[in-house]
Amino acid sequence: MNPTWLSRRSKWWLAMTVLAVAALAALRALVPTDALMVKPQRAASLAIAAGLLPLCALGGVAVLQRRWGPRRRRAEQARPRSSTLPTSRLASADLTGWQIPICKTVAGQRSTLGATPALGQRLAGVHLLFIVNVDWFFLSHRAHLATRALAEGARVTVWCGETDRAEEIRALGVEYRSLPLSRNGLNPLAEIRLLVTLIWRLRRLRPSLVQNVSIKPVLYGTLAARFARVPVVNSISGFGYALEGGDRTRLLRRVLLTAYRVVLRSPSVRVVFQNTEARDSFIARKLVRPAQAAEIRGSGVDLSVFRQAPQPPLDQQLVVFVARMLWDKGLAEFVESAELLRARHPRARFVLVGPTDGENRASATESYLRKVESNGSVEWWGSRTDVADIIRSASLVVLPSYHEGLPKVLIEAAATGRAVVASDIAGCRAVVKHQTTGLLVPARDSGALAGAIDSLLVDPARRLRMGEAGAAMARVGPTTASWIQAC
Repeated sequence: MNPTWLSRRSKWWLAMTVLAVAALAALRALVPTDALMVKPQRAASLAIAAGLLPLCALGGVAVLQRRWGPRRRRAEQARPRSSTLPTSRLASADLTGWQIPICKTVAGQRSTLGATPALGQRLAGVHLLFIVNVDWFFLSHRAHLATRALAEGARVTVWCGETDRAEEIRALGVEYRSLPLSRNGLNPLAEIRLLVTLIWRLRRLRPSLVQNVSIKPVLYGTLAARFARVPVVNSISGFGYALEGGDRTRLLRRVLLTAYRVVLRSPSVRVVFQNTEARDSFIARKLVRPAQAAEIRGSGVDLSVFRQAPQPPLDQQLVVFVARMLWDKGLAEFVESAELLRARHPRARFVLVGPTDGENRASATESYLRKVESNGSVEWWGSRTDVADIIRSASLVVLPSYHEGLPKVLIEAAATGRAVVASDIAGCRAVVKHQTTGLLVPARDSGALAGAIDSLLVDPARRLRMGEAGAAMARVGPTTASWIQAC
């Protein structure tokens, strides 16, 4: 084994990855959401930055190695290590087989109306690390898994970008540290700082397993874990805008696909997908090997909260759109559909439920939402904590998104017994059975969306049948064929 802190090959990979990170960040900074047009006045600066970044990266690694390498080796020899899953075992053992039973146990607790499985200490001595893009996403999609792991005796740590939810995470009993992570990635230097921070922290912490969630944690966290020789489980919900944006994102798509291929195809890495189409696409593009891939459908719902409820009165027609106020969630199509149906259904209320997202370039502005609300077509209720009550009061739940992993709100609506209208895309097809639990319409087609909503508003009996079929699916339980599982 090379006695130095980082081998020559590691330095080369770090330099190349830093270059890819810088190129990706620069592209995101220069490319508007609606077009892939690099500003000419920035082209020269981009070229110079791309040429200098590998040299800077190599120099930085050399300085760190010379200053901190011997000290790190002495500290590692003196510090007792937590129970780990050795990398040498990963060639013959399926790491997802170790992770998925935890998920199924959580699913059994969250998606079954019966008794909660008895807790034990199966994970005593195991240290789990979650790397997530932002704190509120961890609370909504991974907190149940962390809580269950704690109950099983594991030590759990969370690293994520911070808004104002850090104390809620600590209240769960997990260890928390913020990350200098910007979801937009506008500054190449900030991206390099994030990568170096992850490498440095992982080499110090040495957890048993790292679970990365969302694009940046998957790319940077996996690379950092490979340097630290820690096994990884990556959660990939879907393709995202960059991989589904057509010609507009062709260059960005090539950069991301190359980065995925380099980072993910390692014996110490396993990848969990939320729908079959995403998994098969990643395998077909040779981004992951078949043995690395597993499928766990969705993040689960709590059926004690999202329980089946009677349909609202026929004279109270409430059509809800529950999501962040993002254009690629189909916000514009929902608003246009409401305008088209206003005259035909004067008693129907079309409601937007969810916050704007200032860090997402696809987010609508508050001024836009106030404007369309003032026109009388829709109502904007903003961020709400009583989503379960809102869905129970709804006649119909609509999600005309452009891309999804496995949308949680559609599972929540089905569990509550509500018919849904959603886009005919991979993630929604995994949840909605067309003409059985809801209707699927082409994405980006407000006319088709309006027609589907209209057909269900005028037929309460059909809505009731679809809602009951969805609730029956939600009660199936945590089997391999069930789409209500926890990840």
